Amino acid sequence: MRSFCLLISLFSIFTISSHGLNILAILPLSMKSHYAIGNSIVKNLLNAGHNVTSITMFEPEQPINNYRVIHIPDTMNVSGWGDMNPLDYNDIPILLSVVMMPMMGADMINEIMKSEELNEFLERQDENFDVCILEIFTSEALLGIVEKYNCVLIQYTTFDAFIWIDKMTGNESPPSYVPHPFLEYTDNMSFVQRFYNKFFVLIDDFFYNFLHIPWQKFLYRKYFPNAKRTFDEMYRNSSIIFINNHVSHSFPRPHHQTQIEIGGIHVKPAKTFAKRFSRFSRFSNGWCNSIFNGFLYRWH
Repeated sequence: MRSFCLLISLFSIFTISSHGLNILAILPLSMKSHYAIGNSIVKNLLNAGHNVTSITMFEPEQPINNYRVIHIPDTMNVSGWGDMNPLDYNDIPILLSVVMMPMMGADMINEIMKSEELNEFLERQDENFDVCILEIFTSEALLGIVEKYNCVLIQYTTFDAFIWIDKMTGNESPPSYVPHPFLEYTDNMSFVQRFYNKFFVLIDDFFYNFLHIPWQKFLYRKYFPNAKRTFDEMYRNSSIIFINNHVSHSFPRPHHQTQIEIGGIHVKPAKTFAKRFSRFSRFSNGWCNSIFNGFLYRWH
């Protein structure tokens, strides 16, 4: 029986690799930190021989035969959110950021759906996809694109599992030892930290349920009026959710069986030093290799 199962598994792998799946990747955000995760997933799929169509503002570093891009605008800059210096985000009160997220998400969806290239793509009748990959980050209204192609839904997030993902899967993140991702806490919280963590989770939950989701539902109906399935049906339709975390640099916490950790997928192999830095390291008799906080050196 074991040999038979192994034979079937090998046959399935080779069949998929030889024919390849048609995959639609929706990478809505124009921030490279978010794109890095989605693009790494796409690269792995391309290397496996699948055909990928990406809805994104980013171009590939070099042309790829089985890859095409459906261009959307720079959602951050066009909507005005990109005018803010990224360093200034750290100065925003953390409670205010919970209110800003739904607003930013709604503006992003509106700008994406203005794309002529995207609308022409959605009007075609000859497009079919087996799998759709969508980033979860104030982008739930774009589930309407997935509904149109009636394909398997895989989602990913640049965070660990938290309220946006838990609501989709029925997962639980007890605030007594699972800190909100926006807070710089660990599982070892004091009583005051646990109290504030619970308070922040309640505030986030309130704005999520009464501002963010109603807004996303409205946009779903606005841009996909002919959808056969409702927003709520699509919202809980994920087969897999990739989360940007790894047990090696985290702590024990609940994860639903559909939540799979892929932390580090975007990390590339280390490159060797340039020749001049290698020479400098060699001539310094190794002392610079023991400096952990870095150093400045003027190269003539």
